[in-house]
Amino acid sequence: MQFLRRQEGLSLLSTQTVGAAAPAGPTTPGLQPVLSRRGLELSVSGSYADLVRYVSTLETVLPSLPWGGLQLKASQQKSEMTLQVYVVGVPP
Repeated sequence: MQFLRRQEGLSLLSTQTVGAAAPAGPTTPGLQPVLSRRGLELSVSGSYADLVRYVSTLETVLPSLPWGGLQLKASQQKSEMTLQVYVVGVPP
């Protein structure tokens, strides 16, 4: 996935799943959901400008990527950003 590729100026601090897989659409008893949604939380550090560039790149490359929360801790040395995104797809 594009948002997990190495980005110049940024360091990946952590990744983790957010909640369990959940149906992304209406469900009918006895039928498998058509789509599932999995949350992913990414924490990265870098300069404020690099973090803004990263978010801009995500919005450009993956315009339909569902977003959750985004937190930014800025300092003069390195800033940290934690964001949540959701991957929607067909369950296995």
